[in-house]
Amino acid sequence: MPVPDNSMGRKTMRRRLGILISTLALIALATGMVLGAAPERVKVSTELVQLFENATTDDTTIPVVIQLREGATLPAALEGFSEDFRSSKLGAITGRLDRQTLEQLSQAADVLTITEDRVLRANLDVARAATNADIAWQRYGHTGRGVTVALIDSGLSPNAALAEERVLARVDFVEDGGQANDGFGHGTHIAGIVAGDKGLAPEANLVVLRVLDAEGRGQLSDVLAAMDWVITHRDEYGIDIVNLSLGYAPRMSFRYDPVNIAVRRAWAAGLTVVASAGNRGRDGSMTINAPGNDPLVITAGAINDFNTIARGDDEVTTYSSRGPSWGDFVVKPDLVAPGNRIDGPVAPGSTLATEHPEKLTDDGIELSGTSMAAGVVSGTAALLLERHPELTNDAIKAVLMRSAEKLEGVDVFARGAGYLDVEAAMELSDEMSDVGHFNSSSPLVARHPAGISLYLITPRDGRPALLTGFDKVYGDGAIWGDGILWADG
Repeated sequence: MPVPDNSMGRKTMRRRLGILISTLALIALATGMVLGAAPERVKVSTELVQLFENATTDDTTIPVVIQLREGATLPAALEGFSEDFRSSKLGAITGRLDRQTLEQLSQAADVLTITEDRVLRANLDVARAATNADIAWQRYGHTGRGVTVALIDSGLSPNAALAEERVLARVDFVEDGGQANDGFGHGTHIAGIVAGDKGLAPEANLVVLRVLDAEGRGQLSDVLAAMDWVITHRDEYGIDIVNLSLGYAPRMSFRYDPVNIAVRRAWAAGLTVVASAGNRGRDGSMTINAPGNDPLVITAGAINDFNTIARGDDEVTTYSSRGPSWGDFVVKPDLVAPGNRIDGPVAPGSTLATEHPEKLTDDGIELSGTSMAAGVVSGTAALLLERHPELTNDAIKAVLMRSAEKLEGVDVFARGAGYLDVEAAMELSDEMSDVGHFNSSSPLVARHPAGISLYLITPRDGRPALLTGFDKVYGDGAIWGDGILWADG
């Protein structure tokens, strides 16, 4: 049988993909201020289109994540698509597809976005007393007992300074049949910050989900599988908090990104989600990583406490990512916490321990990054939940932000609501233990003739918005005094 000449078909396909690239460029320009524009359009990531443009054959397949619209489904079998994982809770499907299938799905009414299966990394840039946690322990006696934190990271070394009986489950999404041991060393360090013997919540329980390999890299699809697992097994293990000390530079609005959608569904399920802001602050504004760019999650930036108990000399680190978020202009981070040169447990033989022997200490290893700051915030959330188990995730976020020290003179896009204060948060939690759910979304920022203003995304389910008093959260004049971001118009 003669082989048909596909050159015309390939040219037609490339022309259509070229149109998709042009369309995506326009969408990217619009997402910052046009909320929910063109909801019927399937968002195909520019990078995925480019990957197919560079493919040498039409039958090339590329790993992707397909995000479905709310309540939508795809056929169990789809020609040209090899499925790896499907989550009804997240509305996401991962697998490999070819060029022709991409075009078909780009026109499907049930599909929201199609993105390449991206690589993400730990937010590591190669403290306890400074947060007033020691005072809070002495005053209240809480240690996180009875609270469970899910760590989606590089695993946990069995030799970590952490009682194994407090590790309720280990799930490995990197190696089939793996034990979620930590070949990189990042997850072990975060676990120590959250719930180690010298951590913020030294009696909290952990669920360990490994999504990062021995080089600190992971796939978006594995993070989605881990999020699905956490939501599915939340009641079985009593999971309260999810820590995501990882991320990637966003390439689309939080409204369409699959991991953003996953963290919002986890939040809707009642989980408190803490994410690191990212370590791209030296590049300036709009450097917040996903999923820390999501309005719902608690996003932690890093502060340098200079290894002193006194807080007066502490400064936001230069590497801590700055807001507002790219494309959407969400005010981030939500707050800052110690993240510089944090001493924590080491995973023996791990990549970090082997390649950075100068970081090793008598007690473990000293690491820096917003990853560490996120661990401090997650540990603090565990203390709050032990004191008031009835606190909702919305209330926890509000307590942490309202009680933070405002750091006058520091750009709100660098420090958010301010510097984490564990003792003040414990005090404020007594007043907010019965407030229930409300719209705790971080606000958006917009420019108008009078200057810069904040406004909230539409409240969920008509719930009242607690953060309407922005001056109480961010400090008087914190936004109006900023002129750097908009200086060039």
